[in-house]
Amino acid sequence: MSGPGPNKTGATSRQQGETALLWRPAPTGVQEGPSRAPGRTAMSEAATIEKPPTKGTVLSVRSLRRAAGNLHWVVTAILAAALAPAFHLAKLPIRINWYLLLSAYCLGLGTRSIIAASLLYVIAFPLRETLLPVWQHYCAQKPRFIVLALFAGAMFWEFGWCIGLILILDTVVFLEFFDRIGGDPVKLGRAARDLLAPTAYLFTGLVLVFCYNDLIASLKFAGSYDAAFNNLDAILLRGWTVSQLAHAAMRWLPLWDFRFLEFVYFGMFAQIGAALAITTLFFGKKRALAFVGTMVTAYYLALILFFLWPSMGPFAICPDHFSRLPGTLEMYSIQKTFLLKARLLSTHRLELVIDTDYYIGFPCMHIAQPLIVLWFLRKWKRITMALLAFDAVLVLAIFLLEQHYVVDLLGGVVVAILAIALVYPMTSENKTQHLTTSQYEARKN
Repeated sequence: MSGPGPNKTGATSRQQGETALLWRPAPTGVQEGPSRAPGRTAMSEAATIEKPPTKGTVLSVRSLRRAAGNLHWVVTAILAAALAPAFHLAKLPIRINWYLLLSAYCLGLGTRSIIAASLLYVIAFPLRETLLPVWQHYCAQKPRFIVLALFAGAMFWEFGWCIGLILILDTVVFLEFFDRIGGDPVKLGRAARDLLAPTAYLFTGLVLVFCYNDLIASLKFAGSYDAAFNNLDAILLRGWTVSQLAHAAMRWLPLWDFRFLEFVYFGMFAQIGAALAITTLFFGKKRALAFVGTMVTAYYLALILFFLWPSMGPFAICPDHFSRLPGTLEMYSIQKTFLLKARLLSTHRLELVIDTDYYIGFPCMHIAQPLIVLWFLRKWKRITMALLAFDAVLVLAIFLLEQHYVVDLLGGVVVAILAIALVYPMTSENKTQHLTTSQYEARKN
């Protein structure tokens, strides 16, 4: 990246002129500023003046920032190359349940992310650009209502209310997007290509995290430091612990409140896919890759901390947790399964198969990831406020479901800040702006 040339005009020329005027020596006989102290020569005074950064210094700083921003690519390559040797040294086989991982990523995360992205889109922009065109399209072609009703009935009949509703909404969103690009397959292919690279990179990073997460859990018990973190919480909370607070809430909160908290806890993952889609469609593939790079960097930092201080969460050491948490919750069986698997893995009594098991309690990625999403979507104030409201309930869910300690949340905040600081310098020069849908469509034309 070259510095500004002497023949350039505009703001660059004005900056050069101001810099030249600033550092030009004063004319002879003209005294600037306070009088020179006795005994101080012009030479000694000039030595105390700070010199402006040279072109080489600016290039070095930019090179360092770019190197830091691209570090996640290097780390990903190293982790991928070291995967087989690491498992070989640990005398463990590499068995990956690709079907479960792909179905959870594409069908689970993907379908929910489309709905989340659409909801954030409706929140961010006026109705005349979001829902009103959808209604106009259906009113202009009334047979669409009949087709949609038949399709909805088939989906509900085949998949039930929950999955059926997700598939219906995803279909409506896709058809509306196809309408807005004029049914042009070239534009559709371009959008798909822009999404392919960051989504594939995120999936690769997650698979690596699951692999090393299981490897570490096989080398040492995943809950080795739970007691220590529980004691730290007791200090921070003046004698209270997360488990005690959760049990106090369980005495008076009805079951449906915990079902709602569980929905919010699992719904956090849709934020990631929604942010990925919005970032790609409005700012391009480069910024979307920076977003994914920040996410995987946070996960890699979490792996390091998990290796140093492995912990799972308050549920792992609370003797009354499973007798108090409602057994009908999905979280009940997940926590019980994770705890059993962690104990069997550490004693090598379980055949290792890598899937969606995630044992890392410290740091809390349920805080780190939403913070990264907020950073990349901060240009839209309405989206920011909506996500902050959701994340406030998410923190409550984290504690009442006994998933994390207070220390875990603090660690998640630090990890998010470090990940953003490492990756964002490469993208800080990209001038992001608030784009309307019309500007987006004009950009894609």
